[in-house]
Amino acid sequence: MAVGTSAALSARQAEQTGATVRVLGAAGTVTGSRFLVRSKSQDLLMDCGLFQGGRNLEDKNWQPFPVDPDRIETVLLTHAHLDHVGYLPRLVAQGFRGPIYATGATCALMELVLRDAAHLQEQEAAYANRSGYSRHKPALPLYTQDEAELALERLRPVTFDHPLSLGGVTAVWRAAGHILGSASIELTVESTAASRLLVFSGDLGRFDDPMMRPPAFVEQADTLVLESTYGDRLHGPESVDVGLEAALGRVMRSKGVLLIPAFAVGRTQRVLYSIRRLQDEGRAPDIPVIIDSPMAVDASSLYCRFGDDHNLDVNLLMENRNCALRCRQTRFIREVEESKELNLLAGPAVIISASGMCSGGRVLHHLKHRLPDRRNEVLLVGYQAQGLAAVDCRRARPRCAFMEGRSRSGRGSLPCPGFRRMPISKRSCVGCAAFSGRPARRSSCTASLRRGTPSIE
Repeated sequence: MAVGTSAALSARQAEQTGATVRVLGAAGTVTGSRFLVRSKSQDLLMDCGLFQGGRNLEDKNWQPFPVDPDRIETVLLTHAHLDHVGYLPRLVAQGFRGPIYATGATCALMELVLRDAAHLQEQEAAYANRSGYSRHKPALPLYTQDEAELALERLRPVTFDHPLSLGGVTAVWRAAGHILGSASIELTVESTAASRLLVFSGDLGRFDDPMMRPPAFVEQADTLVLESTYGDRLHGPESVDVGLEAALGRVMRSKGVLLIPAFAVGRTQRVLYSIRRLQDEGRAPDIPVIIDSPMAVDASSLYCRFGDDHNLDVNLLMENRNCALRCRQTRFIREVEESKELNLLAGPAVIISASGMCSGGRVLHHLKHRLPDRRNEVLLVGYQAQGLAAVDCRRARPRCAFMEGRSRSGRGSLPCPGFRRMPISKRSCVGCAAFSGRPARRSSCTASLRRGTPSIE
């Protein structure tokens, strides 16, 4: 989420609203969403996300929090993506002791997200110490699994559209349609003059999304903090299913593997739904679809538990022919050894694996194994932050497709509306060049995958 706002409300606005809003992240970048709301009665933190992207951004996660965490009385969360909740264990470790409020589905997803994030950080630190590539001796995780558990103990679930009184401030969570449990938050701040309404949009979904219920309309607001990650473009008229259909057709003809790096929460389920719909319409082949992400498997099961948050009739215990989140030949992978065995998988097939930005997780191993074979194809289906391997691949223009339009790369954007296929260029990374068989110079993409890939555990 990126917002278009100054670092704080003006003195006049503060006097009118009885509150100030200090932007601590997601300004000038799209990650690290954090907003400090200071009213006469208390200090609230709206979201508490990780900075993600290049080293300059990720180094910000190691800096002391800009305000004393023990002065913050409450944290309110819009949804469970890491760039909105991933810093919470670090905040608790630095002294925060208050409650953390979020919708029931967001709380459930956070149990998966924070535990997985802590595990990966411990794993990466251990690998760095074994390999000796860290700048720090010893390399340490940003936070541990024990610290993640301490943060989870502070979660307090709330219900959509039900006001929560916080002493001088009333909060209401409204549907945002982004992922399961996602919300915009309305804050009514009482003051001596009059109450004022502050609205934080969180990340917003589409009104015509076939899976998620549409975002609730904001009827009024005295101050609106609105996401603007995609604020400078319009969604293309082409359905995302058209590009996905084409990619599936190509790997069917080449007998290759379509590798889809996808966020375990939200994006994986959307891809599964789209493939299944194409199969039901006779537009996609009934080829094996493997979900190699334990967190994605668990997140998919939560769509059954929180059925009121979406439009689907879902039960993962249904037979494959009935469940909207199961393709015709779906296989869910949890164990490490099963994941490694996928190296032997022959196409045509689809592998969906995390992380969506290719910044860690099992997808790195699949990329390393699959990229040299020109029969295979990589499909990027989500936002790619600056400084990550997927952005370097994208700059090189491999034969890929993109669900979310352009990337903000800092060096300009590649116009990729819908799932449009991109030709490979002469200057590309070693792995991407394998798509066309052309020689290419080594770039930071392949180098970063080789240097920073911990073992799968």
